[in-house]
Order: sequence, then structure tokens, then C-alpha cells
Amino acid sequence: MSREITESQRTWLVGELDAWRDLGLVDDDQRQAVLGLYATPEHLGQLRQSRALGILSTLAALMVGLGVMLLIAYNWDAMAASVKVAAILVGLVTVHSVGLYLRFRQGRVLAGEVAFFLGCLLYGAGIWLIAQIFHLSASDGAAWWWWAAGVLPFALACDSLALHALYCAILAAWVGVEILGYNNLGAWLFGRWPGVPNGAYSLLAMIAPGMVWAYRKGSPPALALYLPVVTWWVVLQPFAWRLEDFPIYFIGAVGGLLLLAAGLHKDRSAMGIPYRFCGALLTAGSLIPLSYYEFNQHVLGWWQRGPVGPNFVNLAVQPLLITVLAAGMVALAIAGRRWLDPKAAPIPLADELRAFARRQWLPVGVILGMAGLALWRLLTTGSEALVPTIAANAAMVVLALWLIQIGLRDDRGLPFTAAVLYFLLWTILRYIDLFGDFGGMLGAALMFFLCGGTLFGVAWFWRQRKAAKPGTETETETEVIHAAI
Repeated sequence: MSREITESQRTWLVGELDAWRDLGLVDDDQRQAVLGLYATPEHLGQLRQSRALGILSTLAALMVGLGVMLLIAYNWDAMAASVKVAAILVGLVTVHSVGLYLRFRQGRVLAGEVAFFLGCLLYGAGIWLIAQIFHLSASDGAAWWWWAAGVLPFALACDSLALHALYCAILAAWVGVEILGYNNLGAWLFGRWPGVPNGAYSLLAMIAPGMVWAYRKGSPPALALYLPVVTWWVVLQPFAWRLEDFPIYFIGAVGGLLLLAAGLHKDRSAMGIPYRFCGALLTAGSLIPLSYYEFNQHVLGWWQRGPVGPNFVNLAVQPLLITVLAAGMVALAIAGRRWLDPKAAPIPLADELRAFARRQWLPVGVILGMAGLALWRLLTTGSEALVPTIAANAAMVVLALWLIQIGLRDDRGLPFTAAVLYFLLWTILRYIDLFGDFGGMLGAALMFFLCGGTLFGVAWFWRQRKAAKPGTETETETEVIHAAI
């Protein structure tokens, strides 16, 4: 079986092998033996064509599904109830039967997945149509949950990212409807429990199979589908528990928690990238309003006018809860390391915690910083908004520098470029905030010239760095090449 490799990596490998052959380090047979371990250009082209065909076919199935729904809706009133139910059931059975035949009898994997995707769309439409036929209505989002429950088996069995994407979209819609629309009904588990807020808690059980599937397959794209749904669910929990006043500290703390989860993966692990992306996005977004003096002054002024009890819960419990969750995650990571490697030399817990804090100083600082900002609101008045403003601005600069370090360490352009753009955004915001009236149009022009020059400099630096380091071998690839030679 050929090893995973991209076209750019294969091009670099071919160039290096040609150079080694010219230097006499390998001969033609050894060169071909190394290249034989990886996919051929023809195979890579077929994979690229297959992906494009899969995307087009999925979009075509989506359009066909919408067309069928509109066709049925146009003739819906003229059909008897029995005919309506029969049409729905026959359509579902027919489409899924075609999918099973194409996938398992004909071996046409892509065509079978497209049929299953269309069948899952019709299944969701059938839930609402049958409810309409029998005049059923539910004062919650249970229909979304049952739609997701019907899609999950097909997503896991077909190994189709399109079905996983559909499943995640349905779950995200269900979470939003449940928490934002019906958070007054109580938790849902074989009936409603009014004593417990409706937080859509079954999402954890619904999302777990997909997360496990993504890790077992080693698929960062699949993980990138599920992780935003989990993040969306966590961010909405304050709304379920009536803690929605100024949730920005909670959102920032969730970003720090995701950055911490990314750091718990192995160095250069692609599975940590979705965590880092979501965490950096939430952290960077929450720091922007906190960097404004007027925003902090408004929050402090609102706090002074509000009742003490609810405000204390809103401003203190949210990030402190995330801090507790972060401590639990760290404890599980340390316990898991000791369990997976029992022969490792024992390290005192205090030393291990200090080492962990040195490695993960930014995520830990974000979590503790958000908790500290919330507590600051409880202890100060509106005249003391300067301290959190300075802290937020400093955190924006530190976050940009940290992302630059990540990009250089992992040789990845996305975090490096995002860090530079975020730093430039901070520069522009602070100019407008502090010197906009003073500098006027000439000052703004100078600011944009400086930003443009900075971007040109960054592009030149990255190009020079890539030219000096044209390719990066992983440890496994190096071992394979040496073994072949």
C-alpha cells in the first residue's frame, strides 16, 4: 500500500532523490524503490479528481433533494394523507436501497455515498412532513435530534465527510434551537426535567462516536467538523443556565481551554490544529472588545447599577468553572501519560506541573486571565477600567507573537500569517482609538503604508525561509528512506 503524501511533497522528494543520485548516494534502483513507497502522480491525480467529483456529486444530490421537496410541496394539498405517508416511506426505502446496492453490490463507493446523502436529506424532510400530516407539533427541537440520530449510522458506516458535515450541521441547529429557543422547558431525558436547565446535554453522547471515528481514522478534517459543534454547545451553556450577562469572559476562557487541548497533543500533530484554530479564534475575538477602554467602563458601570447576586454569578462563576475544567484536563493528561508510559522515570508532581505550565503558558494564562478580569469587575468601579484595558491590549500582542512562534516551529504559514494580520489589526484599532482625531487622513495613510510594508516584509521573510528549507521530512519518512537505501 502506498504511503500518504501530497503532490508538493512528492515533487520535493523526486528532486532530492535526483540530487542524491547525481552525488552517488543512491542508484536508479534505490531511487525507484523509495518512490515506489509513495503514490504515483497518476494516483494523486485520480485522488484529486475523485475529491472534486465527490464534492460536485454531493452538491448535485443536495439540489435534487431540494427539488424533490419542492415538487412534493407543490402537490401536497392535493394528495391524500395515506398517499403522502406512502410517498415518504417509499422514497426513503428506494433511495437507501439504491445506495446499498451501489455501495456493496456494485462497489461504486462514491455513487453509494451520494445516494445515502440524498436519503438522509429526505429522511429529515419526512419527519416534518409526517408531523404536518397528522397535525403534530412539538414545543422543542426534538425533530432535529431525531434527524441527527438517523444520519449518524450512515456517516459512520460510509466514512463520508459529506455525511459527517450534514450530521454536524443538524446537531448545531438542534443545539441552537434547544438552548436559545426552549431553555425554559428543562433538561430532556425520556421526558422533561424542569428542575434542570435545558442545556442539550445529550450532545455529548451524540458527538462522541464521530470524535472517536475522527481520531481512529486520524482525520483532522473530520475533527474540524465536530469540534465547532462542541464549542458552540459549550459557549451556549451560560444561556441555558441564565448566566448570559456579559459572556465574553466565558467565551475567552473557552478559547484558552481549546488552546490547552491543542497543546496536549503531540508536537506537530495535525489533530491539534482544529483545537488551536478554534481556540485562537475565540480568544482573539474576545480580546478585541476588551481592548477598548469604553467597553470596560460600560461593563463596570453596568455592574455598579445591577443587583449583586446575579451579577456575581454571571461575572465570577463562568470563567472559574472553565478554570476548574482546565485543571481537570491537566490532571487527566498527567495521569494518562503515567498510565501509558509506566516505565518512565517518576517525576515529582510539582516539577511536572511546572514543566507543563512552561510548555502551555499562554493557554493557562488566557484561562486565568479571563477569570481574573471577571473578578476585577466584582471588586472595582468604572473609574478603574484602565487596568483591564491595558491587560487586554498586552494579551493581543502576546497572542500574535505566540502564533508567530507556532508557525515558525511547525513550519506552517496559516498561524504565522494570521498572527501578522492580527497584530496589524491591533495596530489599526489602537490608532483609530487613540490617534484617529489627531492624525486624520494623513495619519491613516501613513498607518496603511506601514501595514503594507510590514506585509511585504513578512511575505519576503516567509519566501526566504521556504527557499532555505525547501522541504521537511518527518522522522518516519527519513527512516523509510534510509531503510530502502
